[in-house]
Amino acid sequence: MEPSSIGLRLLEIRKKYGFTQSVMAAKLDIADRTYKFYELGRREIPVGTATKFCELFDVDIEWLLLGDGHPVKPDQLRLVEEAALAVLSECDAMEQSLSNEKVAQLIGFVFEQSVQKATSPSDEAKAVVRIMK
Repeated sequence: MEPSSIGLRLLEIRKKYGFTQSVMAAKLDIADRTYKFYELGRREIPVGTATKFCELFDVDIEWLLLGDGHPVKPDQLRLVEEAALAVLSECDAMEQSLSNEKVAQLIGFVFEQSVQKATSPSDEAKAVVRIMK
């Protein structure tokens, strides 16, 4: 039996994190075989399990169930954009000339800090870029 579209999307996220099917099953608090059957399309994923999956992996439920849109939740995309703009603005304001690779690393760091501390990307970018000066 070929994997369902939902099964392929489950597989995509699992591979992104480098987890085995057993690890995914444990995270979802279900049996290994049950998760395997979801991925293979042999069993439909219940709404509660799909919701838990989306919460655990910050995945948009519409993408998981229907394949519409983007796997990342819209609010996460907005936060990434804010982090990028904040880092670039701070670099300009401080007249910092950084490589594209360093800017990308800073954007990722600012994003992660904003999520973990529930702070604005602008505040995080100001703190990080000033440290680098």
